Amino acid sequence: MFWILLSVVAALIIGGAIVAMAGGAPRLPASAVIGVTLVIWFVVTLADAVGTVGAGHVGLVKTWGAYTGVKEPGAVVIWPWQSMEEVKTRNASHEIPMDGQQGHGSAASSDSQTVFVDATVNYSLEKSCVVDLYTNYGSDYYSTVIEPRVKQIFKAETVQYRATDILPKREQIREETQEILDKQLERFCLRGIDFLLTNVSFSDEFEKSIEEKVIVSQRVQTKQNEIALAEKEKQRKIIEAEGDAAAAKIRQRELTPLLVEWERIQKWQPDVIYLPSNAIVQAPTGARP
Repeated sequence: MFWILLSVVAALIIGGAIVAMAGGAPRLPASAVIGVTLVIWFVVTLADAVGTVGAGHVGLVKTWGAYTGVKEPGAVVIWPWQSMEEVKTRNASHEIPMDGQQGHGSAASSDSQTVFVDATVNYSLEKSCVVDLYTNYGSDYYSTVIEPRVKQIFKAETVQYRATDILPKREQIREETQEILDKQLERFCLRGIDFLLTNVSFSDEFEKSIEEKVIVSQRVQTKQNEIALAEKEKQRKIIEAEGDAAAAKIRQRELTPLLVEWERIQKWQPDVIYLPSNAIVQAPTGARP
């Protein structure tokens, strides 16, 4: 648009100078005006026609208001009546809050508990489809194509789980959401979809009830452990007592015959010394046989 206005102004100035010369005005000043005007017009035209496109981007060319082509990264040249918009095609990233605030919404579990989420979606654009994407959805295609689908798919996944199962199965929910996203966004030439869950939380009331349940569960588990330890100690003592009783019975069986014999000998021959059958007695030195 600026180039067109400049061209119109330049044409009027040059035309006025030519008319002035035809009316008898001095040629030198009129020629100088024409020359300066042409130089300014040429410099501005050249500056508008030459540009650069950064790495990871493409230059989206617009001709008379319509998207008509793309330019690869590097130095580019377009016609003066064209304009170019630089579009990021690689590693685009957006944060998606579902925190219950106005305009953000939230998810829900199968037991109707509110689920608050902070998510991130990364993606890349296929260069060959940029023109169609911008023609059909404009430069704000993220708000009209990506974000609504991310929220819809994620909410459809969480509603299949109970609130207490969402955190333990967080990675499973993320993978299922990303798999569906890949299929739905493929037709929009969006590639390399990477859906991440950076935060998952619940209402204060629900989190408090969960915390209380955990505390109660821990106390019950502690009590059960104490009972189990007491039962083990009881069983140990019983086994130990049974072992002692068995050992006593064995000793009694071994000693009883000897004691009976000893008591019999002591009763009838108290002066006799009783020795075991395998004992060896050495006679005193000098004793007579």
